[in-house]
Amino acid sequence: MDTVIALQTAFITGVFAITSSREHAVERHQALQEVKKLRVEIARLKAAATKEKQIARQVELNTEIKRLERDETQSLRLLRTEKA
Repeated sequence: MDTVIALQTAFITGVFAITSSREHAVERHQALQEVKKLRVEIARLKAAATKEKQIARQVELNTEIKRLERDETQSLRLLRTEKA
């Protein structure tokens, strides 16, 4: 299972690394799932913002997109860090 998570993580981060502990593998798996979920939501909101005619609603959607992108960046950091 750890190897599969490492491979899936490598597709996103570009680095294949097997974790040294079970706890870290669980954390990476959760971060991986979070990144996937956030990317789907960001894509959905970008599509909605493109179609939206009202400027106020576009601003609201773009603000939400930026928040989700910050969350994605934070989750990506978890995927890239290796705990001893």
